[in-house]
Amino acid sequence: MRVRLFRVTGNSMFPAYPGGDYVLAWRHPLQRFAAGDVVVVDHPSYGRIIKRIAAVDADRRLRLTGDNIAESTASQLLGDVGSDRIVGRVICRIGPAPMRTTD
Repeated sequence: MRVRLFRVTGNSMFPAYPGGDYVLAWRHPLQRFAAGDVVVVDHPSYGRIIKRIAAVDADRRLRLTGDNIAESTASQLLGDVGSDRIVGRVICRIGPAPMRTTD
């Protein structure tokens, strides 16, 4: 079982996960994924990304999508990925650190 911290970049998951926020993602070896889960993925073409699972097929391949269609790579371009590419399921969003001001 492993929990990791990731920084959100870009606006493909806006407004739920705006760029600059952080997320905690959890992964367990026996974990199953379902449509609606938000996951961190090591994508073979796009690197590490955060996306929502749109569908899971019989072979446990995942169709990914962004929440912000205007700023997200289309699901057809992302293609389906194997569940072995999932780094973790997002379990918590943490807003950006507040800006510090000096006197």
